This record gives sequence, C-alpha cells and structure tokens, in this order.
Amino acid sequence: LDSFFKVKELEKDPAMSRFVPVAYKQTRQWKKIFEPDFLKRFNGLMIRGADEIRTVFTSSFPHDEILQKFITQSKEGDLIFLHHPIPLECGDPEGNLGRGFLPINSLLLQKVVEKRLSIYSCHAPLDYNKKISTNRAIAEALKAKIEDEFLPYGNGYAGLIATINPISTDDLIVRLKKIFEIPYVDFAGKNIDRITKIGIVAGGGDEMEYSQTTKE
Repeated sequence: LDSFFKVKELEKDPAMSRFVPVAYKQTRQWKKIFEPDFLKRFNGLMIRGADEIRTVFTSSFPHDEILQKFITQSKEGDLIFLHHPIPLECGDPEGNLGRGFLPINSLLLQKVVEKRLSIYSCHAPLDYNKKISTNRAIAEALKAKIEDEFLPYGNGYAGLIATINPISTDDLIVRLKKIFEIPYVDFAGKNIDRITKIGIVAGGGDEMEYSQTTKE
C-alpha cells in the first residue's frame, strides 16, 4: 500500500495534518496508540496489529457503526483500509449543521488494539493517484473521459477535467443522485441545457476556492 500510493513520498498530508490534531486536542492518548510514522505523515499504517492479515475491510470513514462491524466480523491481524483517519459529521445542507471532524470513539479504538487489528489510512495520496483515486472513480461512474488535471494538492492534483456525453444540469443531477444514492444535490449556479465538460473534485465541498478554480 505504501508503495502503490507513494505514501512515503509525501512529507505530511495537507489536510489531515491539520484536522487530526484539532480533533484530538482534548487528549494526547492518540499519540500513544497511533504509529510514529503516521504521527508525522498522517497517512499510512495508523495502528499495527498482528502480522498475519486474512481479511481486508474498507471504508471511507471510521464511524462507530463501521468500526463496530470491523471489530465483530474480523479476526486477529485483519486490517481496515480507510480514506480518512477520523470520522466526519458533515450535517445536512437542508437541516442541522454537523460538528466537522471528530476523534475516533476511544472505546472502539481500544477494542481494535486489544484484538490486535490494524488500521491503515490513505487520504491525499488516494485522491491524486493515477490509477485508483476518488476522482477517477467518479469519472468512471459518469463514463467521462479524463482530459486534464488541476488544483495542486500534495504530490499531485486534487481535481480532474473530463468530457462527457451532452447532458443537461437537471439530468446530470439525477445521475449523481443515483450514483451516490443521495436524496438531493446541493446545487448552486445556472441550469444549462448542454454540458459536455465537467470538473471533478472529491471531498466535503467546503472549499470555495476549489469551485472558483474549476470555473477558471
């Protein structure tokens, strides 16, 4: 995993190096549990369990229900691969605000350690990997043809420019709702009858500069 995602080539994750310490600002216990190299890079192996891995679990976030299933269904040595090392409570654009990034449930974290399980997290390197990435998965789901990259991020680019078969804004929203299995899309801007080029930036959608850069 370190080799494929070139984790060791990134000195520290541009986002998680900020968010993880803030999430754990009330305690220093996490520094005693997480691997030393993770504390430096905020990518890679977070918790080292037993040496033999039989099953690999995957998830975007380590929310309570995810870790509970991982702990229950796993055997000693098994590993969970995460995109984010901490949970995120986004909230609802049409409802209540979220609390943002939160620390992992300490009781569940202790159970992971006691069962000798491993946790591996890969954030920015997964976003800009040339073969497997969050953005490329979205492009594939939309049957889009990648033309270029933009938005420097870590050792790569956080955004993709891609072309798609002509589609209206309304129809694109319908497709996105189906792909992501979401009730609605938080849309801003003009409705267009014929879209042939799109910018893709995976993430929480809270960086306004990303939207501006996409327009440019």
